[in-house]
Amino acid sequence: MDVLNLFRKNSKAEKFTAELTPTPSAGLKVDDFVKNRKNPTPGNVGVCLSGGGSRALSSAMGQLRALKTLSNGHGDLLSQTKAISTVSGGSWLGVTYAYLTDPAVTDDDYLNTYVDDPGQLVPTKTTGHQLSETLDELPAGNAGENITSNFSVIDIALQAFWLYKFHGTPAHMLWQTVIADNILKPYGLYTPGEAEAPTTYFTFNESTIEQIKSFPYQNATFGDLTGHQLSQDDGRVERPFLICNTAMFVNDARPDLVVSSKGFKFLAPVQCTPFYTGIIGKPGGTDANGKKPGGGGVTSFSFNSELIDIGVGDEKNLVGISENRPFSLLDIVGSSSAAFAETLENIFKTWEADFDQYLKAVEERGDAAEKFLGDHLLDSESDSLKDFISQIKSTKAATKTRREFQKEVTKLGFTHTALKADMKEIGIKNIIPQYYYWPVTDAKPETDIKATRFADGGSLENTGVAAMLSYQDIDNVIAFVNTPTPLEPINDESHILVDETTLEITTNIKVDSQIPPLFGYQPFDSDSGTYQLYQGDSKPSSPEYANSKVFPAKKFAELLTGLWGATGNGEDKPATFKQTMDVVENQWFGVKTRDNINVVWVYTNWVEQWVSQLSDDVKALLPDDFPYYGTLNTELTPTEINLLANLTAWCVADKSHCDVFVDLYQ
Repeated sequence: MDVLNLFRKNSKAEKFTAELTPTPSAGLKVDDFVKNRKNPTPGNVGVCLSGGGSRALSSAMGQLRALKTLSNGHGDLLSQTKAISTVSGGSWLGVTYAYLTDPAVTDDDYLNTYVDDPGQLVPTKTTGHQLSETLDELPAGNAGENITSNFSVIDIALQAFWLYKFHGTPAHMLWQTVIADNILKPYGLYTPGEAEAPTTYFTFNESTIEQIKSFPYQNATFGDLTGHQLSQDDGRVERPFLICNTAMFVNDARPDLVVSSKGFKFLAPVQCTPFYTGIIGKPGGTDANGKKPGGGGVTSFSFNSELIDIGVGDEKNLVGISENRPFSLLDIVGSSSAAFAETLENIFKTWEADFDQYLKAVEERGDAAEKFLGDHLLDSESDSLKDFISQIKSTKAATKTRREFQKEVTKLGFTHTALKADMKEIGIKNIIPQYYYWPVTDAKPETDIKATRFADGGSLENTGVAAMLSYQDIDNVIAFVNTPTPLEPINDESHILVDETTLEITTNIKVDSQIPPLFGYQPFDSDSGTYQLYQGDSKPSSPEYANSKVFPAKKFAELLTGLWGATGNGEDKPATFKQTMDVVENQWFGVKTRDNINVVWVYTNWVEQWVSQLSDDVKALLPDDFPYYGTLNTELTPTEINLLANLTAWCVADKSHCDVFVDLYQ
């Protein structure tokens, strides 16, 4: 059975008119969509925020803060940024920032303000120090507030499971719903309806709302829907064009490659923008309905629909679609970070196999999860959940051993068998996001289509750079690579040797796996100490990244040398390096060949110049894994968030190295 019927049975599909955006043969341009900006965009700069969960959110907060601090003759750099491309945890920060209109939360609240002297940072509230300098506090409404509690992977798993068990939220929407609850809802960007389904859509501005309303034969109910617009209030920074990246599974995409993982499927890139959502390139393979994907997008509210009519009102790019509810910010932020849905899947499998692990989660985090879900559940649902948690905890208190506890819990009817039945009913594999997709190329009306599974944008391309380069009027790119992988030699001596014939690179300098594929290289092979090209290798080590090349291979060794040299051949200085290079064609992402663009790579790394300026009290607070917080370490303390955001902001805005950024905006 199509799992989306779990949602359909409670919903009534309606017909709407939407607009196709076919990908032009010459490629896309931001200026084709964004008209009459308040601020100029000198340099045509695009900013890319990589994935990486809460680490990426915290890092990106500091980086946007820094761009808001730096200025040229036209004002702050952030307001002059032409586009922003986000992935996964970068989308948690970037999408919310783009649509932030809550009057109670200023941009400075959301991003916090820049501290130019690291020595001014203090562990806790201290006379003479501002809130921005206080590490264990965050401003009300700050992006980091939402990841400081109820956001561990166990918390998220309990929230998701109980939304399904007690409230009936469909399995394929559990991850998106939980992430929207935590990340979007605090700012009024998620309004749940039946079974927690979103009730709002997103667009660019009031003009695009009126345009959609005016489409021929538009459903009158469209005017009753709330459309979130890019933030453009007075007193806020003008927002860039937004590209939020997710991915869609495709079948039989690369028969030339041998993959060892059973059930492995390639991914096609999906762009979610205020104007359209879709696959703009021409990737290989087919969707769940056997159709070749690609060719453009459709008005974003109407993604996840069935195509029922083409040429509405004699306009060739207007289509009639049928959908149950609008495609929303919940969908793009959730699917962009869908790797965590796989984490939920793994936790559910653990609980299914080991009942005691589930009971421990209920004992330790049940009350917090129930409280978090309080305003979602009906009174009867909430009462049932509270009663369940209470009985588990009282039974634990009344028993002396784990064995006795489990026995008494079973007598109450809370059995391992019942939990297994719940997991079977969910269909653990169904937790992965699924949406109705139809291609723009050769689009044909078709009903009763199957849903196609979606994946984290970072499972395909985690930097957001490839998507950014699909826009022909982006001339300069800032790539913020917020990685858990230190930039350092894997042994005592650094070296970089390039075979001029094969272009194989022998080195002990390891960079995060998200960078080499952009140059056509596989991630670092620690066994051989090499980077090897995808081209010519029929059995690559990481086939999922094989379709991401957008730069000449010969420029990768230059990047390794440049990043390593920028640090002072160690961890002394920021790992920031500017490259000028051509763009190579990539049909998978819809990227066209171009000459001479600039890319400033910013690789989050330990920076001794910043650390050395901290007070001893603050140095003592640096976590052992700073600044490489694990991606699954989703819940961070205010201190952990502030330390990382202050580091990444300083690496951009400090006067000793900010010119490389300011010079792009010329």
